[in-house]
Amino acid sequence: MNPVTCQPRDKVTQNGVAAEICRSGRHELGAHMAALGWALALPSVSRDYLDEEDLAKHDERGLWRGAFVAAWDWRQGVREPTLGQGRTAGVGCRIK
Repeated sequence: MNPVTCQPRDKVTQNGVAAEICRSGRHELGAHMAALGWALALPSVSRDYLDEEDLAKHDERGLWRGAFVAAWDWRQGVREPTLGQGRTAGVGCRIK
């Protein structure tokens, strides 16, 4: 098993967290998680992972199998999950 290494980026999230790129061997973990549907792209920080997220959404992988509320939407008071409506995604409940 390869160790995980992370390198800081020059960008910071809206809540002041420094963004990093993490790898294990030749795998870029953020891209891998987004492609599997278990992580969401953060376009406010970077356009990275949008293609991987779109592929996961198209193939209904991970979170995209059901309805959920994005963490950033939840913090804004959104409590109703939506199904297949663009970039409303994140953590929350899955409805089947």
